[in-house]
Formats: sequence, structure tokens, C-alpha cells
Amino acid sequence: MSEIEPSQIELKVIAKLPPPSYYVDVNATSMRIPQPLPKYIDETNTLLPDESKNVEELPSKEDLLMGHLGRWSLIKRSWLHAAQKNEERYLKSRKLLQLMYNRSQK
Repeated sequence: MSEIEPSQIELKVIAKLPPPSYYVDVNATSMRIPQPLPKYIDETNTLLPDESKNVEELPSKEDLLMGHLGRWSLIKRSWLHAAQKNEERYLKSRKLLQLMYNRSQK
């Protein structure tokens, strides 16, 4: 039963919602938590090793701010993507609830 048809809903009483689909990611500890990003990334999205940081070549505050803004926008995007993938597991239940709501509004 991949798709839920409105005619199927009219014929039976719904006692429970279908379970969420199973999602497997061998690299993730939890499907709702995205993988952490590397600690240091430059403009070309390459990882910078810690030993390349020289005390004489400290970045300006504008460079630090731009680097942090870029990094945190990537982190936010990864969390939103993980949340979207988690919500997709409940697609069957959401469709069923939407059909029930639409039927009750008639």
C-alpha cells in the first residue's frame, strides 16, 4: 500500500497511523542530528590543519566574522536537511491525516 486513496479511507475505520518508514545511515548516530563539519574550512572549502595557523599571521576581525558566518550557515543548512529527511519518514501518516481532515471538511 504505497499510496493511500480517498476511497480506501471511506471503507474502513482508522484505528492507528502507519509507522514511520525506516531510515538507515551507518555514519549517523541519530537521524535527527547531522554529521559535524570539520573545524577549520577556508574559502575553497578545504580543511586547514591546525599547524598551519601561525601567530604572526592572525586574521582580521572581518575575516573571522565572514569565516564564522559561512561556517554557521553551512551548519544551519545541514540541520535543516537532517530535519527534512526525518520528516519524510512520516509522509504516509501526514497524507492520511490530510485526507481525514479534507473528508471532515466536506
